[in-house]
Amino acid sequence: MQLSKSSSTLYQNDPLNQEIRLIQDKLATVEKYFQHLGSTFAISAKMAARLRDQTDSVAKAMHAYSVAEFDNSTLKSGLKNLANVFIQIGTYGDEEAHLIESAVVKEITSYDEAFKPVREELKQLISLKDKQLMRRKHLDRIKERGYRNRQETSNAEVELVKVTGQLQRCTASTEDLMEGFELRKVRDLKSILQSFLKIQMRYHSKALELLTKGFHIVSMIDEELDVQEFSSVLRADPNFSARHSTVSRFPIPKTISQTSSIMSLVNELAIELPRSTSTSPHSEENLNPEDATFSTGTGEKLSDESLNEGNDDVVQEDRISEKGKRKEEEDGRSEDGGKERVALSIPIAAPRISLGQSVSANPSPSSSPSVSPVRYTSASDPGSGTSF
Repeated sequence: MQLSKSSSTLYQNDPLNQEIRLIQDKLATVEKYFQHLGSTFAISAKMAARLRDQTDSVAKAMHAYSVAEFDNSTLKSGLKNLANVFIQIGTYGDEEAHLIESAVVKEITSYDEAFKPVREELKQLISLKDKQLMRRKHLDRIKERGYRNRQETSNAEVELVKVTGQLQRCTASTEDLMEGFELRKVRDLKSILQSFLKIQMRYHSKALELLTKGFHIVSMIDEELDVQEFSSVLRADPNFSARHSTVSRFPIPKTISQTSSIMSLVNELAIELPRSTSTSPHSEENLNPEDATFSTGTGEKLSDESLNEGNDDVVQEDRISEKGKRKEEEDGRSEDGGKERVALSIPIAAPRISLGQSVSANPSPSSSPSVSPVRYTSASDPGSGTSF
């Protein structure tokens, strides 16, 4: 028993056991940290893809703003060119994400295939080691019983020698395999890290070059020139001028039925329309309501209903004419050549009521001002109108 205990202690202190334990620890460490590196590089690839997406979003926002900008030419051009710069940076970012995924993450995660031959060889080595231990223990038990059966002892020794030889060959093979595995691991990891660094250097060098170009593009934006362009556009904008111009104080009639309100406005303004003494067919003496015809400008006569709608307008005009007549009789024929002739034009489709006055260049005392006919223009056909 004491021999057996000493033999067991000797077997436990066998250098081969320490070698096997070293190989096991080495494989466990490599597998653990390769998985950790693979997951870390995968996160890096996802972050690169996310940065690429954010860069594309910035480029889209700048391009949209450049399209919306209409008066600042240098700012518009700068935003457009800077958007193109960010698009190129996003392209390199997309390339970076794909290269990290294919050249780094895939290589590390697929490194499990390199562990299989070493694990199988190590498993066979452990099996032969256990078999050797069993043969040695069997031989020790035979020797403890004495030299009664030399044949059995000889067979046990032969089996032990055989297993020991297999174990030695397997140990040498395992050592060679581990050395090759270690060399491949270091070489592959070196290549993977170099690939990652090359990818990063390529991306950041291109990004730095493009960002430098973008900085010069932004530096070319001339804020003073853009402000001058905006000021010129602001002053030349017809809508802006219309908003700040004088707006008509009177509403615009849309139909003939609204002319009574227009005449009432004229009455409120107290515009003097003196009576004409000429033989014009539109004068008050020659104007017979029964014989008068009202045309729309297209050759059609207005119906009685349309004429009745304008009765109020005619009455209002008569009042204005009588007022002018009384004014003329009171003043008489003045030496300054008579009164000014007033022409009232009320276009329906025009944006406002225009009161135009024309003064005769050489007024004659014998002539008296005449009343210009009032013309009502339809909103649907500015070229046509009803005159009386």
